[in-house]
Amino acid sequence: ALTHALDADAQVARVLPRAAIADLTGCWRTATGYERWNFRAKGVDGLEVVRELDKSAPERDRARIPDDVLYDAATRTFGFPAAGRIHALLFVFTEQHTAKRIWLQASSFASRAPGAGYYDTGNTLELNRCH
Repeated sequence: ALTHALDADAQVARVLPRAAIADLTGCWRTATGYERWNFRAKGVDGLEVVRELDKSAPERDRARIPDDVLYDAATRTFGFPAAGRIHALLFVFTEQHTAKRIWLQASSFASRAPGAGYYDTGNTLELNRCH
């Protein structure tokens, strides 16, 4: 599972399906605009993301450090590690589709210490394509 993505025994990969790379590449944002995720290709079969946070966010500079996107083929779930205000974060998300729109549905997990694993923060995000 992606919540164990940074563990040595993880069954996730940095190799993504090409269709997913094509779908995700570009800018996604929350409805309030507080957070944006900018995805860009990394090599032939990888993807990296840069988080852009509102100017008021104290962790804004650390959030802009690019991170590799991970993929769990068994659950068709994506994720990436990120800097939080105090603790390390892991965002886990899926691509959602209806006939009229595509969006990303994400949950955040946090870790209190290196090697301690991640716990569900209960926070969710919905991101739509930037306009």
